[in-house]
Amino acid sequence: MSKFKMTRRERDRRRAAKHSERVKALFPDEPPADMDEFRNALARKIAMFVSDRQGFWRGCPEPLCRRQRACLAPRILCSNGKPVRPSTPEQTARLMAQVQRALREVAARQEAGEK
Repeated sequence: MSKFKMTRRERDRRRAAKHSERVKALFPDEPPADMDEFRNALARKIAMFVSDRQGFWRGCPEPLCRRQRACLAPRILCSNGKPVRPSTPEQTARLMAQVQRALREVAARQEAGEK
């Protein structure tokens, strides 16, 4: 085997390292001072994670996603994702209640663990 030949495992590790470096450059560890900027970054991270898991980047019309072989969600939402059905006000209220309940549970667990 020549010195320029890479195994599949080495090539995958190198691609993963490059992708993680780019993601770290896009999203620094400390939250920004502007909360709207923080919320947008968080929404983008969630969209990227879901889209990567679903493999939406494979047929994505965005050249950036195809080039990086991962969803980079350039417009916050994945361009290749399935459209979301419109929800009724009751469904929205139920979902918000579930989210708030989950957040309270997490906060209670963190307080119990810290004390």
